[in-house]
Amino acid sequence: GPPASGGSSSSSGGRGAGAGKAAADERRIDPEDGKARSWEETEALYRNRYRPAEIREYWRSTCRPVAVSAGPPAGVRLPTVEVLRICLLSGGVYKHPGASKVDVASALIRGLLREARGGPSTFPLLDFAF
Repeated sequence: GPPASGGSSSSSGGRGAGAGKAAADERRIDPEDGKARSWEETEALYRNRYRPAEIREYWRSTCRPVAVSAGPPAGVRLPTVEVLRICLLSGGVYKHPGASKVDVASALIRGLLREARGGPSTFPLLDFAF
């Protein structure tokens, strides 16, 4: 948890406790335990251990915003993906030395199956290119 700024947070100025009020529904990942929390939850968790300025600085500087998928615009229906070609290249310097192409393909399939929501009729044909 805090402090994120080495213990001194005088740069916070005269701002009140509402560091997260600008985006009341914003959630951030607390690196201390990996959980997503709102400003209010983070402040409540740390209020008995750290000063308000330290918590604000921790929220702003250390906690990272939760990624939100934008999705299609309202009223827009995206076409169905019928075939998904996945090229499994060697990876070079970007490849983990302990992961084979089969490991990568298996992980992709597990992830896609976990996300498949409409059953087999909406799941695309997977075309793995080696």
